Amino acid sequence: MKNALLKNAKPRKAQIKEKAGQLFGERGYSAGSMRQLARIVGIEAASLYNHYASKEAILSEICEDMAAQFLRSIEPLAAAEMRPDLQLQKMMRIHLDVVLQNRYAATVFFHEWRYLEEPYLSNFKEARKRYRDIFGKVLSRGASEGYFAIDDLRITLSVLFSSMNWAFEQSGDPEMSAEEVADRIYKIISRGILTDRKI
Repeated sequence: MKNALLKNAKPRKAQIKEKAGQLFGERGYSAGSMRQLARIVGIEAASLYNHYASKEAILSEICEDMAAQFLRSIEPLAAAEMRPDLQLQKMMRIHLDVVLQNRYAATVFFHEWRYLEEPYLSNFKEARKRYRDIFGKVLSRGASEGYFAIDDLRITLSVLFSSMNWAFEQSGDPEMSAEEVADRIYKIISRGILTDRKI
């Protein structure tokens, strides 16, 4: 039994990163200290530095891992040949599924990245730009093929990501699935909120 528990136990570094994601996600990066993190993990504060050189290094790894997961999840679909409206809807579902499966780390990724300094900051911004550009290409193709009416791509992307990234924080319904939330956001964005008689 003991061997089975040891086999299933996460490596110490992974434990630290997971608990740090929860700490930073709940309290914010600036409010979460290495001492608090050590207490949560159950080790001495000095032992944390055997795994990470600094608190910022932990933040950077959380952000890098989330960026990699977003990209890894979306790239196969982005490369597929399909109608851009259906492609966008599926990509939104995938994005929100990644968020739902990584609530704390996603919260850190969305809000706490501002505490990163160089070279971490540039790496994060590059990964984020690469991800946003994937959605931008689908929107641009949809506009050129007559599926979307887009006056300003930059603002459209901002509205899209703001809606998705705040969805689970503001929905008030923790039982909604990623697909349900994505489809509701897609409906609002694609159809608007005005009825036909008011347009």
